[in-house]
Amino acid sequence: MFLSLLVAGVLWVWIAWARWQRKVLAMVSLVCVVLSVALLPLMAQAIEQGGFGLYQRLNYGAQALWVFALALTVLTRQRQSN
Repeated sequence: MFLSLLVAGVLWVWIAWARWQRKVLAMVSLVCVVLSVALLPLMAQAIEQGGFGLYQRLNYGAQALWVFALALTVLTRQRQSN
C-alpha cells in the first residue's frame, strides 16, 4: 500500500500542476510524498529501538491526508463542471 500511494502521489504532483492547474493539490501531494519518504528512515530505526507503530501511523496519516485532498479536489472539480 505504501508504494502504490507513494507512486500515485508523485504522479499527481505532475497531473495537478500541469494538467488540472490545481496548484494546491500539487503542493499537498508533494508535501505528503516528502513526508512519507522522510519517515522511512525513522521507521527503520524504530524497528531496532521500538516505536515503529508511531512512525507507521504518521506515514499512513500523511498518505490518508493526500487521499482526502485528492477526493476533495475531484468533488469540487465535478461540481464546477456541472
